[in-house]
Amino acid sequence: MNSRERILQKITKALEIPTDKPIAKPDFKHSPYIDFTEKQCEVAFADAYNKGKGEFYFCETLENFLSTLKNYLFKRKLEKIFIWEDYLQELAKF
Repeated sequence: MNSRERILQKITKALEIPTDKPIAKPDFKHSPYIDFTEKQCEVAFADAYNKGKGEFYFCETLENFLSTLKNYLFKRKLEKIFIWEDYLQELAKF
């Protein structure tokens, strides 16, 4: 008996045993998709990103962005970073 047959045999045995848990019935009255507004999407993204051990910073102005970037670099003790956008390369020369 190969591994595929052993796995199928285990699945078959498991399906023969009745379960006490009822099978959930889908709710077709409501949409399964969450209706996000634009702001809710941003907040949901930031929350999910932070939960995944990322760091998300929301900056409303360019000055706020540069200040946040400078603080981030200081906190992480980073001296060199890569910036793709040309206009930000010039602004981020601290």
